[in-house]
Amino acid sequence: MASPVGSRLRYEPQPDKNTLGFWTDEEDYAEWMFRVNKSGKYRVEILQGCGDGQDGSTIAIEVGDKQLKYKVKETGHFQTFEQRKVGTFTIDSTEPQTLRLVVLKKMDRIIADIRSIELIPLN
Repeated sequence: MASPVGSRLRYEPQPDKNTLGFWTDEEDYAEWMFRVNKSGKYRVEILQGCGDGQDGSTIAIEVGDKQLKYKVKETGHFQTFEQRKVGTFTIDSTEPQTLRLVVLKKMDRIIADIRSIELIPLN
C-alpha cells in the first residue's frame, strides 16, 4: 500500500475509488516500499484516472536515482481508471527499495487519481 505524504494527497478506501486521490498540491507525493525477487529489467505500468480537462500534468516515478517521466492522460472521470505503460527500470538489487511518485509539473486543479503502479519482470 502507498504512503501518501503531504497536505492533501490521501488514500480513498471506498470500493468505487480504492485510490490515491485529492492530489491537488504539487508538493505532495506517494511512496511504496517494495522488494523484487530477482534483479533485472522491469516494465512500469500505472493505473490512473483523470477527469475531463484536468490532464497534462507531468509526474515522475522514481526508484533510487532512476526516474521515469509520465504525462497524465484524461480518462473521462477520476474513477475511470486506465492502465498505461510508462517505461522500464533496471533494478539491480533484491534488497528493500522505495518507489516514489512525484509531481514535476501541475497543469490544472487536480493532478490525477492513482490506483496502482506495477513492476512487471521482462526477463
